[in-house]
Amino acid sequence: MNIQKLKRTAFKSPHVLYVMRSDDLGGVYYIGAHSCLGTSYNCSKVACHYTGSSSVIADLVELQPDELKQAETKKKIEDEDWEAVFLHQREVVAGGLARAADLVPRFAIFLIAPIPLIIHLGFLFSDRVETELFQFDRDRGDWSWPNEQSETAGQVPELVGEPESEVAGEGDAVLRVSLSELVRAADTQAVVPNPLVELAIGIGDPDKQWLQSPEQLSHLRELYLEALKSIRRKVPGCGRLHVFYAGPAAGAFLLGQCVNPRMDPEIAVYEYSRQREPRYRLAGVLTEEGAL
Repeated sequence: MNIQKLKRTAFKSPHVLYVMRSDDLGGVYYIGAHSCLGTSYNCSKVACHYTGSSSVIADLVELQPDELKQAETKKKIEDEDWEAVFLHQREVVAGGLARAADLVPRFAIFLIAPIPLIIHLGFLFSDRVETELFQFDRDRGDWSWPNEQSETAGQVPELVGEPESEVAGEGDAVLRVSLSELVRAADTQAVVPNPLVELAIGIGDPDKQWLQSPEQLSHLRELYLEALKSIRRKVPGCGRLHVFYAGPAAGAFLLGQCVNPRMDPEIAVYEYSRQREPRYRLAGVLTEEGAL
């Protein structure tokens, strides 16, 4: 498939994987694009940023080529039929990973989708699949990382709320992640009123432009893993961890990847809307049964 055809087909499907082949590369790379809302971006620019090549020959592997199925998926998202969308996404990703298994690919991940689906997508990929994450910069209209970082990116996230000793009893826990906007305790307590513990990961002044380098994602991963470890070690009676996330898409995917379905409690993920009460609604639960 030539690059012009790639342009015409890019991002038309809610779930697609692009297999990138180039003479400059010595191997096969996958560019994964997830866009359940049908948002369109120039995939050829993405390909050139990632591969460093001005001429890329690509073979397209469509995970969901059926246009009727695309419309059904979008309608289910609009109706908040999250269970059906999660099940469909699981089938789509399972098929794609199975077809790619012999290639042992590295996936470059470009994400435009609702946060619950992105977290779920990361959960399905898990940390067993090699990935490289990218974040779309809406101001520049570009997927590449900026050459220079602003003061906003200099804010270092911190994890707070870890219990110093083991927490007795059985119940639920809460994790609030505030990177692009503040996740308010009052909003999460309207959904989970009496958690055993409430952890929070965030920066002092949340901003949509905070994520500007892959190094920031590395630190964020450490905080996710520390939070999950704290729940396992200090809150043995936790049956479900409720995650309320406001941050970049790449960080949401990474969060899903950090979940160990055999070791961690169930992870509940939420969709936010300021114009309703409560502002958070349950979208889905990540369980061992639902993992790949």
